[in-house]
Amino acid sequence: MVAKRAKKSPADIKAELDKTLLKAGALRQRLYATELDELIKTQDIVSKFKQIKYDLEVVDDLTILAAIARAVGIKRLVLTQAEVKPRTKKAPKSVVKK
Repeated sequence: MVAKRAKKSPADIKAELDKTLLKAGALRQRLYATELDELIKTQDIVSKFKQIKYDLEVVDDLTILAAIARAVGIKRLVLTQAEVKPRTKKAPKSVVKK
């Protein structure tokens, strides 16, 4: 005998829909990020940034990015750079001789 499937309540269906919409949103963000990466690689943006950095050696990356943001009209942009943390050295694997 086959057991009947229990009907889902409206709350269950809504919860399932919310979960699916979150997954779709995350997938959409990943798609846009990939498209943006490809677009930036095909444009002249990277070489222009490097040229600006080369021409103005005393200016750091964050200052250049902030100036670009102001030039294109992005308001209230906050850029921070984390401290460089040295990698911890792994302990050498002990060799067991027989």
